[in-house]
Amino acid sequence: MLDVVWADIDGTQITVNALVYLLWFIWVGWIFSTVGAFGGIMAGVG
Repeated sequence: MLDVVWADIDGTQITVNALVYLLWFIWVGWIFSTVGAFGGIMAGVG
C-alpha cells in the first residue's frame, strides 16, 4: 500500500514500506546527530 521503489536492478524493483523508510531516516539522523563516529558509520549504511 505504501511501498516505495528503493532500487531497480536489471528490471527487478526492490520496494520498501514508506513508513519503514521514514523511520530509518529518522533513526539514522538521530544517531548521526548524537553519537558522532558511530553515527557516521550508520549514515553510510543508510
